[in-house]
This record gives sequence, structure tokens and C-alpha cells, in this order.
Amino acid sequence: QLHKDSSIADSLDNLGIAYERLGGKNNLLKALEFQHKGLEMRKQLYGNQPHPDIAASLTSLGLTYKGLGGEDNLLKALEFQSKAIEMKRQI
Repeated sequence: QLHKDSSIADSLDNLGIAYERLGGKNNLLKALEFQHKGLEMRKQLYGNQPHPDIAASLTSLGLTYKGLGGEDNLLKALEFQSKAIEMKRQI
């Protein structure tokens, strides 16, 4: 079951990355939807333990928020990227 759920989380993140690369506000918002779902699934799978897949989700979210631009989104981008860096240091 863990492998199956992990695979679904990977697919959600990959869908988010694809939408992020398409660009444009609507695609970026759709990317965030998939990326947040993937992150939540990964957090359920791995708990509070640092894990490379969770760090990857955090990084993806940071890039997507950065792409949206605007101060609020850029602050969210910094938050997600900072969490990703901290987690990578703990792995």
C-alpha cells in the first residue's frame, strides 16, 4: 500500500510540475492544487520525519508560487523553499 500511495503522490507532483511549466496564472493555480495534494499525501505517508519526497514537494510548491509573482506569493515561495532546504539538511 505504501508503494501505491507513494506512486500516486509522485503522479500528483508530476502533474503539478507539468502545469507549472505551461505557465500562465490558470495553469499555475492548477499546479498548486496538484502539488498541495501531493504534499499532503506525502506527509501522511512519511509523517513528521524528514524525507526527500516531502522536500521535493516543498521545492515544487516554492517554484510555482514564485512563478505566480506578487509579494504574497513570493513570500510563500520563500517559505516553501526555506522548509525544503531545512529538510534536505536533516536527511
